[in-house]
Amino acid sequence: DGCLGGFCRRAQDWGARAQAKMWWAAAACGVASGVPMLFQGTEILQPGWWHTDQYFRWDLAPENGLGTEGGSAPAIEMMKLVKATLDLRKEHPDVCGHDPQVVHQDEKNMVYGVRRQGYLSVLHAGGGQWGDGEDRYEVKCGGGSKAKQVFNSMAEELGGWDASWTVKGDKEIKIENGGLRMKLPKWSVLVFKIS
Repeated sequence: DGCLGGFCRRAQDWGARAQAKMWWAAAACGVASGVPMLFQGTEILQPGWWHTDQYFRWDLAPENGLGTEGGSAPAIEMMKLVKATLDLRKEHPDVCGHDPQVVHQDEKNMVYGVRRQGYLSVLHAGGGQWGDGEDRYEVKCGGGSKAKQVFNSMAEELGGWDASWTVKGDKEIKIENGGLRMKLPKWSVLVFKIS
């Protein structure tokens, strides 16, 4: 399947949608280098291969942009994620700045941290989860004293849940011994502004 490695084909499966959104967010939010490109239907989780005789599936998209008239819930969630990542890149251009440094690599749990200037982007490509208290996951972040979370691909409005945020709004979390202890939802991309 041509849409995000086949995940769009299973758009009614929450796990497949979460992984499709994770890979898009990884490309758009500083984990990967370069300019992310939307391909025919990616923004609405359109299944199938691109073909010159098959067109964009307007029936999957809402009739009024990001409203709720028509369209499928998975398509609306994906459109909101694409908008959120583009807004993040506009409001925090250094997220995708030059000189990326891989500061955390945990192949067993599939967690990777990439530092670009004053930002830490965390990709969690695994199915495990870490929550509150002692159960938080520590990501080495390459310096700084505190962090503010500016993006969460598992935010409730994007098809995740509200408690998946480590800190929300203007709240900050301390960096201790070079590590940031965070809630880490499965199949997610989180971005922190480090100061």
